[in-house]
Amino acid sequence: MLALGAIDYIASDTLPQILFNRVKNHIKLVKHTKELEQVSKTDGLTGIANRGCFDSQLALDWQMTMRAAGEISLIMIDIDHFKHYNDEFGHVKGDECLTLVAQCLVATKKRTTDLVARFGGEEFVVLLPFTDLQGAKKIAHNLVNDVNKLNISHAADAKHPNITISAGVVCHSPTFDAEINFAIKDFINQADVKLYQAKTYGRNQFCS
Repeated sequence: MLALGAIDYIASDTLPQILFNRVKNHIKLVKHTKELEQVSKTDGLTGIANRGCFDSQLALDWQMTMRAAGEISLIMIDIDHFKHYNDEFGHVKGDECLTLVAQCLVATKKRTTDLVARFGGEEFVVLLPFTDLQGAKKIAHNLVNDVNKLNISHAADAKHPNITISAGVVCHSPTFDAEINFAIKDFINQADVKLYQAKTYGRNQFCS
């Protein structure tokens, strides 16, 4: 009963109906609390994990891989020329595009331990605990190809007639001798640098 959230003291002579109603109310309360927690972790537009959820999960996965002497990888993703797309087709179509790309990224994810999240604006991240660089590069390759296959028309981009993404891929083996918050921030920054390289090299690709 405690696991369900029954916090009131219940006397042994409590009437069955009163007991039933009290437990029922507590179950509703626990369910509502869990629903609120889920909403707080979800991006309101795309329905996938939000930045706060990503930050929390990265901290947990970082410590977990550190204790296991494992590797953790991160893919930082940006939709190419998304501002031009918004200017050409409007924000409603822009929101639809963000949602379609988000769903595509989630569909490409194979393991329940991996996390796809909206990082902000048109940027997304894929967190891959216990994944080496080669494994992360394969996933990034699939992500770039799968978004291409969505065939979302992008008339404002002469070079790429459909919506494409660029991605930066990094891998790290967390160690106990590094300050965690600084190491995590540097990890994200490294992925962002690789993403910038992918854009510099022509977009619609990943760099690692």
